[in-house]
Amino acid sequence: MSAVLEHHERRRQITRVLVITLLLNVLVALGKLAYGYASGTISVLADGFHSLMDGTSNVIGLVAIRFAYDPPDQEHCYGHRKAEILAALMIAVLLAITCLEILKELLTRVFKPVMPEIGMGGFILLGVGLLVNLFVVWYEVRAGKRLKSHLLLSDAEHTRSDLLVTVSVLCSMGAITQGWYLLDYLVSLGIAVVIGRMAWHLFRENIDILMDRSPVDCAEIQQQVQAYSGVLNCHKVRAHGSPDEVFVDLHIWVAPDLRVDAAHALSHDVKMALMQDRPELADVTIHVEPAPEQGV
Repeated sequence: MSAVLEHHERRRQITRVLVITLLLNVLVALGKLAYGYASGTISVLADGFHSLMDGTSNVIGLVAIRFAYDPPDQEHCYGHRKAEILAALMIAVLLAITCLEILKELLTRVFKPVMPEIGMGGFILLGVGLLVNLFVVWYEVRAGKRLKSHLLLSDAEHTRSDLLVTVSVLCSMGAITQGWYLLDYLVSLGIAVVIGRMAWHLFRENIDILMDRSPVDCAEIQQQVQAYSGVLNCHKVRAHGSPDEVFVDLHIWVAPDLRVDAAHALSHDVKMALMQDRPELADVTIHVEPAPEQGV
């Protein structure tokens, strides 16, 4: 597969990954909810609702991907890729909500201890769900790296939280059977802290893109352009976008007596050289200036 996929092909592949993970997440969630309601095991029931959040993030991703790879238009000159970043931010919010819900449940257990009706079926069900979620995380991370999709990688982080919550529930169930209630509380608190850190990491990473933080080293681009024959100076290098779709604009100095058509051809060559060397560049805008006499 080539390093840079066509937009429609990339969208199709990301959509397929999201649909497959959505189906798996819903199946796991329904299994946990059914057992939770049938047995009255509150921890499993809570874990089932948490698993539904994974499905919710998949739906958010599908909605975003429907718009994120539409071509630029008159009202969206730089395309619609930020829809994908917005979806990733929403996943970060879901992680934060999950963290708060775990803390809330922990406080509830401290003041009003609950004794679940634990059976071997619960352990088997959560074990199968754990294996399914491990596959989902591996599948999404692998596809996210291959397709360079922030959305898939962010969604995999969310699914990781479900892994941690499921492990927490299994530990809690085991601890309760032994009467180790304090361990149950400590494990739940540790899981909440880990999920909170995940939420903060995703929020910080994606908010930087929305705030147009430079996704590339502008100094490196400046040095690369200045080394090009015919370019006397490069300055005012700016970049924005996501790491896999970067827009760059810069200024170059050329000899004052250079013909307009020659200056245009030079800027075009520089642009093509940059985009060939850096596949993540979606477009490069170059402003040509005559160099000051003392700079020639």
